[in-house]
Amino acid sequence: MKILMALEGDFPPDLRVENEIKSLIAGGNSVAMACYTVYGSDSIFDWNGCTIYKKRIPKQMEKLFIRTDGQR
Repeated sequence: MKILMALEGDFPPDLRVENEIKSLIAGGNSVAMACYTVYGSDSIFDWNGCTIYKKRIPKQMEKLFIRTDGQR
């Protein structure tokens, strides 16, 4: 199975996501992840067999994604 994960934030580090990726790959799945960063630049790289697609966004835009009332 081909799986695309979408992460609200930067990767790595996120231990829960790392463990999920490892489990999915160990189960024979093809895994890719889309995430964003405010510090780096656009990039595509391999992380332990998972293709990571990272898109840079402005710091001001990140604030639009974060709600202070605990909801997303």
